Amino acid sequence: YLFDHLFLVRLLTLAVEGPRSLHHIQFVQPSAAELGIDDAARQRRMPDLTRALGDLDRIARSCACRFVVAPVPAKVGLDGSLRVFQERVRAGVFEIFDVAPVMQRRLDARGLALHDLFFEHDAHLDVLGNELFGEAVFELLAPALPRPRAAARLE
Repeated sequence: YLFDHLFLVRLLTLAVEGPRSLHHIQFVQPSAAELGIDDAARQRRMPDLTRALGDLDRIARSCACRFVVAPVPAKVGLDGSLRVFQERVRAGVFEIFDVAPVMQRRLDARGLALHDLFFEHDAHLDVLGNELFGEAVFELLAPALPRPRAAARLE
């Protein structure tokens, strides 16, 4: 209760636990540097990411299915996560959805800005952000979805 309702308790928690505190992460999104994530750490993780994506690629090739990836937009720009994903993934069987144009169109129609899609103190989508993301994914998937057949008329 105190953490959720008193700013000074949040600051005290941060001072005692440091930037890796779960309380800190919920309050202010720490930077990669605060979390100890530098270029060397990213390079150490790259083989694991490459192996995981290779495994997913093999699974997708072994079935008669589509493998769709829709990178979640970043607070710094709707296409931020898409660019990061494209840098790390080669063509393969992954279908990459660019949700940025659809989400931007919906933001413009409502007279909203990018920051309206995210929680104030961190980089996660809020309720509206998740709604627009889901609508964008559906719009991009919809052309390939099977159409329901018309029900037969009972007379």
